[in-house]
Amino acid sequence: MSIALQLLVNSLISGLVLALMAMGFHLAFRTAKVFHLAHGAVFVLGAYIAVAVSGWIPGVIGWVVAFTLALIGSGLMAWCMDRWVYRRLNAKGAGQEISLVASMGVYLFLTEALAWGFGNQAQSIDPPFNWTLDFTVLLLSSAQVLQAVLALCLLGYLIQLLKGPNALPFRAVMSQAVVASVMGVNTKAIQARAMVLSGILAGLAGILIVSDTGIHPHAGLAITLSAAVAVILGGGRSFEGTILAALALALVQTLTEWFLGAQWKEGITFLILIIVLLWKTEGIVAFNLRPEER
Repeated sequence: MSIALQLLVNSLISGLVLALMAMGFHLAFRTAKVFHLAHGAVFVLGAYIAVAVSGWIPGVIGWVVAFTLALIGSGLMAWCMDRWVYRRLNAKGAGQEISLVASMGVYLFLTEALAWGFGNQAQSIDPPFNWTLDFTVLLLSSAQVLQAVLALCLLGYLIQLLKGPNALPFRAVMSQAVVASVMGVNTKAIQARAMVLSGILAGLAGILIVSDTGIHPHAGLAITLSAAVAVILGGGRSFEGTILAALALALVQTLTEWFLGAQWKEGITFLILIIVLLWKTEGIVAFNLRPEER
């Protein structure tokens, strides 16, 4: 019973971190209209900025500074990707397949640069507080509590923000960018803001993971593909669906690692995607949307 409870809670916390990545991917996918594989590079970059800064400035102040600079650096990198890659390709009339290849190229370049600068071995940082909550049948580390609290607060805030009246331009660009532009919405500015927010979410996920289990330069692709699967399974237009799909996917991945081994995790993830798409091409949560939103 205690093992089952521990696996359930661990998967829930992992799912919340994956949901941060999935929400960021969702924002980029819906606004920039690109399969944003470079999202994984931003994820790793945020973690490595935190590693570098925390090594220069020890203690609580160093951790706070590292946390802040990592979020700023991640948001700035996502903005640069949009400004200098995606927007230029779009201006030249490049199709989504070209943007996909370009995004993969950006991902490979940045991850190889990080591997050259920091090495291929896993990196980690210790948060300034290090304790464990022992509930007899359940153990929670300080890093897990931090992951759960920050992810829950930010995801809840994002849902409320994106459903509020101030987010109407965002929703317009995500739905019909051309029509929104004709109606006077600054689509480029909206896209840039969405990409910055996407980068911040990826950077936060990277910081949370590097503070817990550690990270290596090439860890971004696997979690980005899982985030993309969560977006697709969630219906592609539902933010709540994306979060629920991320939580369910994390549970499946945790059980797969426990019973079959880590090498099966990505294979089972994409097998689920194929099965769901064969059954319902718009994902598993889209039926909760209004017909005109599907």
